[in-house]
Amino acid sequence: MNAKGLYFLEGLDMWLTYGWAPLSGSDDFVPFPERKDPPSHDWGDEDGIEYDLTTPVFMNRQVTIGGTLHASSRTDYNIKRAALWNALKAPGQLDLMVADLGTTYQVFYSKSSGKKYTKINANKVVVELNLTFTIINV
Repeated sequence: MNAKGLYFLEGLDMWLTYGWAPLSGSDDFVPFPERKDPPSHDWGDEDGIEYDLTTPVFMNRQVTIGGTLHASSRTDYNIKRAALWNALKAPGQLDLMVADLGTTYQVFYSKSSGKKYTKINANKVVVELNLTFTIINV
């Protein structure tokens, strides 16, 4: 498998640096964020509600990228997993570049899910690792 150049976290290719390859596409990145309810007032003696639309505000969006972490051995797996975890939990926002959209998003790590450690052959290790990020609206 070669997932080189698909996703970059803080400028580092996630395949070359962490052995992480996406399984799902970038569809979650395409939609615009949902608008928050604007301030409003119901005057009671008039029909309808008056909305203040002068400063639109939007909700943050979460995106989940399904993927797998590939390693040549258990030791390599532990090294790559630790390196990815250190990158994800770093303070501040992260730059996540999605190559097929040509866009860099400011995100922070929210959560992950995965499936158990599996051995492909005598050496190779592959683990399902889905990453969820919150996109920061700027």
